[in-house]
Amino acid sequence: MNEKVDFVAIATPLVERGFRVTPVHPDTKMGVMKNWQKFQLTTIDDIRKHAEYFPHHNVGVVGSVVSIVTVFLTSMPRAWLSASSARQARQCRKAIG
Repeated sequence: MNEKVDFVAIATPLVERGFRVTPVHPDTKMGVMKNWQKFQLTTIDDIRKHAEYFPHHNVGVVGSVVSIVTVFLTSMPRAWLSASSARQARQCRKAIG
């Protein structure tokens, strides 16, 4: 890996938007904390503290099934969605507002 990732630069805007994040190993893309699914940074202070240990790690967003489905469905081009997937996307959007 030639370029070094900046954990603080990546994590800060995500936390500011309300996402819960966790450090992710830059080469394996796996969470570095034990029980990473339950380990979540939610404040800028949390990010700064953990940046001392993980300054060049990537950032994973820890979300619920609803938030993952929402991100997936809202970031996917409509042309890729089958009729069934499109129907499910509409149902999810309606359910979560």
